[in-house]
Amino acid sequence: MRRLSPIILLLLGAFQICAQSESPHGEGRLLDCIACHATSDWKSLNETLNFDHDTTGFALEGGHVGVDCKICHTSLLFEEVSSECSTCHTDLHSGSVGRDCARCHSPQSWLVDQIPELHEENGFPLLGPHSVLACADCHTSEIN
Repeated sequence: MRRLSPIILLLLGAFQICAQSESPHGEGRLLDCIACHATSDWKSLNETLNFDHDTTGFALEGGHVGVDCKICHTSLLFEEVSSECSTCHTDLHSGSVGRDCARCHSPQSWLVDQIPELHEENGFPLLGPHSVLACADCHTSEIN
Protein backbone atom coordinates (compact mmCIF):
# COMPACT_ATOMS: atom_id res chain seq x y z
CA MET A 1 0.00 0.00 0.00
CA ARG A 2 2.89 2.37 0.72
CA ARG A 3 4.27 1.84 -2.80
CA LEU A 4 0.90 2.68 -4.30
CA SER A 5 0.71 6.17 -2.77
CA PRO A 6 3.90 7.50 -4.43
CA ILE A 7 2.77 6.10 -7.78
CA ILE A 8 -0.60 7.80 -7.46
CA LEU A 9 1.08 11.08 -6.47
CA LEU A 10 3.44 10.80 -9.42
CA LEU A 11 0.57 10.20 -11.82
CA LEU A 12 -1.44 13.10 -10.40
CA GLY A 13 1.59 15.37 -10.68
CA ALA A 14 2.14 14.34 -14.31
CA PHE A 15 -1.54 14.99 -15.03
CA GLN A 16 -1.30 18.47 -13.50
CA ILE A 17 1.80 19.29 -15.55
CA CYS A 18 0.06 18.10 -18.71
CA ALA A 19 -3.09 20.06 -17.89
CA GLN A 20 -1.08 23.23 -17.26
CA SER A 21 1.35 22.86 -20.15
CA GLU A 22 1.22 25.13 -23.16
CA SER A 23 -1.05 23.94 -25.93
CA PRO A 24 0.61 23.18 -29.29
CA HIS A 25 -2.49 24.72 -30.88
CA GLY A 26 -1.71 28.27 -29.76
CA GLU A 27 -2.68 30.53 -26.92
CA GLY A 28 -6.14 30.27 -25.43
CA ARG A 29 -6.65 26.56 -26.16
CA LEU A 30 -7.27 25.38 -22.63
CA LEU A 31 -9.37 22.33 -23.42
CA ASP A 32 -8.59 18.88 -22.15
CA CYS A 33 -6.70 17.03 -24.85
CA ILE A 34 -9.31 14.25 -24.69
CA ALA A 35 -11.97 16.67 -25.97
CA CYS A 36 -10.53 16.21 -29.46
CA HIS A 37 -7.87 13.49 -29.39
CA ALA A 38 -8.32 9.73 -29.07
CA THR A 39 -6.52 7.96 -26.27
CA SER A 40 -4.68 5.64 -28.66
CA ASP A 41 -2.37 8.33 -30.06
CA TRP A 42 -2.18 12.10 -30.62
CA LYS A 43 -2.85 12.02 -34.36
CA SER A 44 -6.18 10.22 -34.13
CA LEU A 45 -9.20 12.36 -33.32
CA ASN A 46 -12.26 11.25 -31.38
CA GLU A 47 -15.15 10.15 -33.55
CA THR A 48 -17.32 12.68 -31.76
CA LEU A 49 -15.39 15.84 -30.99
CA ASN A 50 -16.38 17.72 -27.87
CA PHE A 51 -15.21 21.02 -29.34
CA ASP A 52 -17.71 23.82 -29.99
CA HIS A 53 -16.55 25.55 -33.19
CA ASP A 54 -19.08 28.34 -32.57
CA THR A 55 -16.63 29.71 -29.97
CA THR A 56 -14.06 30.49 -32.70
CA GLY A 57 -15.98 33.15 -34.63
CA PHE A 58 -16.41 30.72 -37.55
CA ALA A 59 -19.48 28.58 -36.92
CA LEU A 60 -19.54 25.42 -39.00
CA GLU A 61 -22.58 25.57 -41.30
CA GLY A 62 -23.74 23.72 -44.38
CA GLY A 63 -20.95 21.93 -46.21
CA HIS A 64 -18.40 22.85 -43.55
CA VAL A 65 -20.05 20.60 -40.95
CA GLY A 66 -18.86 17.26 -42.35
CA VAL A 67 -15.37 18.35 -43.42
CA ASP A 68 -12.38 16.68 -41.78
CA CYS A 69 -10.74 19.23 -39.44
CA LYS A 70 -7.33 18.65 -41.01
CA ILE A 71 -8.52 19.94 -44.40
CA CYS A 72 -8.55 23.53 -43.08
CA HIS A 73 -6.31 23.10 -40.05
CA THR A 74 -3.12 22.09 -41.85
CA SER A 75 -1.01 23.65 -39.07
CA LEU A 76 -1.16 22.86 -35.37
CA LEU A 77 -1.63 26.58 -34.69
CA PHE A 78 -5.36 27.04 -35.17
CA GLU A 79 -5.06 30.85 -35.19
CA GLU A 80 -3.27 30.59 -38.54
CA VAL A 81 -6.45 29.42 -40.28
CA SER A 82 -8.16 32.27 -42.08
CA SER A 83 -11.93 32.49 -42.37
CA GLU A 84 -11.67 33.75 -45.95
CA CYS A 85 -13.17 31.31 -48.45
CA SER A 86 -10.13 31.46 -50.75
CA THR A 87 -7.97 29.98 -47.99
CA CYS A 88 -9.56 26.57 -48.49
CA HIS A 89 -11.47 26.95 -51.78
CA THR A 90 -10.06 27.57 -55.25
CA ASP A 91 -11.26 30.88 -56.65
CA LEU A 92 -12.44 29.86 -60.12
CA HIS A 93 -13.08 33.53 -60.84
CA SER A 94 -9.39 34.40 -60.25
CA GLY A 95 -10.37 37.42 -58.18
CA SER A 96 -12.32 39.01 -61.02
CA VAL A 97 -15.55 39.25 -58.99
CA GLY A 98 -14.00 40.33 -55.70
CA ARG A 99 -13.36 38.50 -52.46
CA ASP A 100 -16.92 38.56 -51.07
CA CYS A 101 -17.91 35.00 -51.96
CA ALA A 102 -21.05 35.26 -49.79
CA ARG A 103 -22.47 37.73 -52.30
CA CYS A 104 -23.26 34.78 -54.58
CA HIS A 105 -22.45 31.60 -52.62
CA SER A 106 -23.45 30.19 -49.25
CA PRO A 107 -22.02 27.51 -46.96
CA GLN A 108 -25.05 25.36 -47.84
CA SER A 109 -24.15 25.27 -51.55
CA TRP A 110 -21.63 26.75 -53.95
CA LEU A 111 -24.30 26.66 -56.65
CA VAL A 112 -25.62 30.08 -57.58
CA ASP A 113 -29.39 30.21 -57.92
CA GLN A 114 -30.05 33.98 -57.95
CA ILE A 115 -28.48 34.68 -61.37
CA PRO A 116 -31.03 37.28 -62.58
CA GLU A 117 -30.80 39.26 -59.33
CA LEU A 118 -27.00 39.24 -59.40
CA HIS A 119 -26.97 40.56 -62.97
CA GLU A 120 -29.34 43.36 -61.96
CA GLU A 121 -27.12 44.32 -59.02
CA ASN A 122 -24.09 44.42 -61.32
CA GLY A 123 -25.73 46.72 -63.88
CA PHE A 124 -26.50 44.14 -66.57
CA PRO A 125 -30.09 42.90 -66.11
CA LEU A 126 -30.96 39.82 -68.13
CA LEU A 127 -33.74 41.27 -70.26
CA GLY A 128 -35.15 40.25 -73.63
CA PRO A 129 -33.02 37.68 -75.45
CA HIS A 130 -30.45 37.69 -72.63
CA SER A 131 -32.99 36.12 -70.28
CA VAL A 132 -33.05 32.83 -72.25
CA LEU A 133 -29.34 32.43 -72.96
CA ALA A 134 -27.26 29.79 -71.24
CA CYS A 135 -24.60 31.27 -68.95
CA ALA A 136 -21.81 29.75 -71.08
CA ASP A 137 -23.06 31.69 -74.14
CA CYS A 138 -21.54 34.85 -72.62
CA HIS A 139 -19.29 33.52 -69.88
CA THR A 140 -16.90 31.45 -71.98
CA SER A 141 -14.42 30.82 -69.15
CA GLU A 142 -14.38 31.02 -65.36
CA ILE A 143 -12.80 34.48 -65.38
CA ASN A 144 -14.71 36.26 -68.20
